[in-house]
Amino acid sequence: MASFLSSEELALIAERVVYPTSTFDPSTRLPLVIMNSTAFPKSPDDYTPELMAKLIERLPRKSYALVFFACGAPNKPSWSWVSKIYAMLDRQVKKRVDKVYVVHESWWVRAVTEMFRGVVSSKFKKKIFHISSLSDLAKHIDITKLNIPLQVYIHNLKVETTITIPRHYSPVFGVPLHRSGSNVIYPSMWEDCCQYLRVTGIFTRDIFLREDDEVTWILRDSFDRGQTLDLDNYG
Repeated sequence: MASFLSSEELALIAERVVYPTSTFDPSTRLPLVIMNSTAFPKSPDDYTPELMAKLIERLPRKSYALVFFACGAPNKPSWSWVSKIYAMLDRQVKKRVDKVYVVHESWWVRAVTEMFRGVVSSKFKKKIFHISSLSDLAKHIDITKLNIPLQVYIHNLKVETTITIPRHYSPVFGVPLHRSGSNVIYPSMWEDCCQYLRVTGIFTRDIFLREDDEVTWILRDSFDRGQTLDLDNYG
């Protein structure tokens, strides 16, 4: 079945589903790639070979480790589509996936990963790590280097109220500003937020009246942690 979405729309979905990071998996020293299930299409009609081709195009052409944000698989493709995906993946595409972190899995996600245990090799079972929370993921990789989607944070609140990472960090909220002589040294988040407001503020109605405690808390916690952020995902 042909997609109702244009090639440009499919490409935009693919960019949100599969994207690179600026960091590496510590155990394998391979680049980390993110797959975000919250960006999967909601309509079953959009799970087409064209979309799959766009997703494959975004995968690295060399070995890599994958972080799969399952979030309970909010938009589940059909079993038929999953089986077609497997058929479309050639041996080299399968072989390049060296390690997979499955974060926030559900029974459906576990069933799929069980079905694909032999994707890379007979030892692939040892390469899949089931991760319960972002704090658990932080024990394996530096999550502050990951651009984690907002919906992943929201889902994580169902699992834990606070994200902890195995290193000390200096918060930016609730602490005095630093000074250098008569100059005030503002945190980097200040410029990031101001730049975002310069670009989007004039087009956003009631931008300072928004009451979204959950999102505000997530942003504050992320800034305190020194998290990589794309503010366009929070507007």
